[in-house]
Amino acid sequence: MATYTCPRCQGTEIYFAKRERMTGLGGIYGNRSKMVRTPLCKACGEHVENDVNDNLFVFKVIGIVSIFVLAFLLILVLATS
Repeated sequence: MATYTCPRCQGTEIYFAKRERMTGLGGIYGNRSKMVRTPLCKACGEHVENDVNDNLFVFKVIGIVSIFVLAFLLILVLATS
């Protein structure tokens, strides 16, 4: 689960609300927009982002686990041949 931190008040309690985001540049119809779920701070209403350290940790764990799985499969294949 991702953790969020408010850049304004450093709060960690959030809620999700639908907000309009620009999704593309328009042609003859103008800019395209879409309603997306956006994390907002409960205390001040500021838009919050994921903490980068949590994302890096998840990627490191996935990388380490995949290396061990590949090594195990390689050993298994070499042992059976």
